[in-house]
Amino acid sequence: MSDISERLRRLFIRRRDSYRDCFRGASGERVLADLAAFCNWNVAIPPGDAPTMAYEEGKRRVFLRIKSLAEMDDRRLSRLIDDGEDESGG
Repeated sequence: MSDISERLRRLFIRRRDSYRDCFRGASGERVLADLAAFCNWNVAIPPGDAPTMAYEEGKRRVFLRIKSLAEMDDRRLSRLIDDGEDESGG
């Protein structure tokens, strides 16, 4: 494995672990629940004006990134690193 690949692997692991540490436990679960409600993550965005729709979709995507990184298991993390996939989902 090249030095760059190893640095990238460590970066991904450190990022995932930071999200896990921040959002684990009772306090972390309460914060995630609050963010889920605020970001309307599981609610379809009703048709409307484009700026409002973009704003709502942006909130939803931020929540999904946080949730994805906080809950990511080692197998998924390894696939992201090995495949060079963007962990943000975008």
